[in-house]
Amino acid sequence: MTLPEIKVRWRVSLSNGETHTEDVSFKWLPKEPSPWIKLQEYVRINSLKITSLCLFYKDIIHNLPSSGNNPKFITFLTSQKPTQYLVCRKIRMEMGDVTDLFTVAIAKYKENEIQLWVSEKNPKNSWILFI
Repeated sequence: MTLPEIKVRWRVSLSNGETHTEDVSFKWLPKEPSPWIKLQEYVRINSLKITSLCLFYKDIIHNLPSSGNNPKFITFLTSQKPTQYLVCRKIRMEMGDVTDLFTVAIAKYKENEIQLWVSEKNPKNSWILFI
């Protein structure tokens, strides 16, 4: 099984004002945890929180709702804030062949979550699930 090239990357803002990007701040290295796991450990050790998360490819940016205190729009100021963010990759296979690969960003709330699925084949294509 050969996986397609990963094009879509994540970018986060943290509660201390730092911004980190996959493959810049935290890189994929053989026999090491994924960049997302490395970020999670950094956040835990430094007692920080992720305040925003986006997925991007070149100039295409897909944002999840922010949990920051100073949003650009009043609607986001009064809306419920995510309690946690996650990133994973999902593969669709048929007859042993990879037919689709998605990068998935998740904003968790008290009782629900928003999932943002972005296609690795065509990063302009995205889908939102409210679970």
